[in-house]
Amino acid sequence: MMHLPHETARFFRKTEEQVTATVADSLRKLWEVRQIRPKPHCDDKIITSWNGLMISALAKAARFLRSPEALALAERAARFVRANLAVGDESEVLWRSFRGGSTSAVSGFADDYAFLIMGLLDLFEASGDAVWLRWAADLQESMDRQFWDAEHGGYYSGPADDPHVLLRLKD
Repeated sequence: MMHLPHETARFFRKTEEQVTATVADSLRKLWEVRQIRPKPHCDDKIITSWNGLMISALAKAARFLRSPEALALAERAARFVRANLAVGDESEVLWRSFRGGSTSAVSGFADDYAFLIMGLLDLFEASGDAVWLRWAADLQESMDRQFWDAEHGGYYSGPADDPHVLLRLKD
């Protein structure tokens, strides 16, 4: 409620009990109507960039809160991304998303690389395990090859070889 029950009661010249009962009855009716409507689709795909952000947050929590649980979660997420969303000899090429046991047919965008690299660097700082630093370096080289504009500087959002993109944009 935007106002406290006693304020609402005073405004409408009702008792607090009447206001509370009216609100409870309205919420019950709203709940009943919502149960009739079709439920929205559950978007359960796993997106590389969002996982990079999560890995970063967990690694920072592990480091600053001295939480081995947060570190274990960050490492688990990084291993999942490497096993399911990365390909290549050094796992240096990323897919955009994963759902239902398989990767999407969409290659990773610059933000997938950038956020995962950030997460891996934070994970290296939290764990001291150089495997995350090496993977971040490999991803950075791959990102530079695919997205860097050598002529004007800056990174494109999508790779040069994407046949579906008519105009490459920079963020």
